Amino acid sequence: MSPEVQRFQRALRTYAEQKTNTLAIWGDELQVDYSTLYAEVVYRQQRLRDERVGVVALMLENGADAMLWDLAILFEGLTCLTLPAFFSPAQRRHCLEQSQAQLVIAEADMACELQSTGYVKTGEFWHRSFTGSRRIPEGTAKLTFTSGTTGTPKGVCLSADSLLTVARELDQASRLNDPRHHLALLPMAILLENLGCYAALYAGAILSLPSQRTLGIEGASGVDASKLLACLALRKTRKPDPGTAIASVCRYTRVMACPNAPQWCVSTVPAPIAPAVSANPCPTLRFGWPKTARY
Repeated sequence: MSPEVQRFQRALRTYAEQKTNTLAIWGDELQVDYSTLYAEVVYRQQRLRDERVGVVALMLENGADAMLWDLAILFEGLTCLTLPAFFSPAQRRHCLEQSQAQLVIAEADMACELQSTGYVKTGEFWHRSFTGSRRIPEGTAKLTFTSGTTGTPKGVCLSADSLLTVARELDQASRLNDPRHHLALLPMAILLENLGCYAALYAGAILSLPSQRTLGIEGASGVDASKLLACLALRKTRKPDPGTAIASVCRYTRVMACPNAPQWCVSTVPAPIAPAVSANPCPTLRFGWPKTARY
């Protein structure tokens, strides 16, 4: 496991122990405290490990479920491809094929699209096998694609260290203001929003992840301003009820445990992440590592 991943995981483990009932993620329906967050991520890591895959694609709306799977993929040392809903079916197909994503976790309304792309559903996961050599270099934690407005989407491969270094420095830079609540307006598939979510969790703050539908955002540019402002006002004034939602997330995963259970505080990420490679085996993918100064 890379040093930055260890540091981030250690921070979340500390919050699970010391901020047991503090709300971590506030979605449309699910609310998750830091103890439940850590337990859920460990549980989902094991589920991903059982699948024996290298690339996992997320086609999920913003929410607690999407963030928990994102963290599980990160800590398990797998490659995460996040696809925004405003991509066209052709763009999503291109991204899935270029990334060779063997496993997809998607919203229910994506079923027909995934079937037409060659994926088969088993349980809640969608599976597909690929032949040929792996196109993504070892050490890729996040694969993000451009919008493709001037052609087919181009991919950028990012290491966990580069992502989490930026997130940690965002947290450090904002500590003077002691932010306690971060609300994500953009889809988590947008890299900068994804980094903001990590930074909020680094700070031990509340991460609000309302769906784009709840925010009144449609596609890449459609915004219902009144709905957006109403959501912002509600999230600012209304106090979430973590107790109710913790039970919900436990029912969802069929996992129940004592919040003080020490077995939650165990690192389960097995393999170290290799350094970046300079070769680019896939002509449609551009591999880059962002510098902190860019953010």
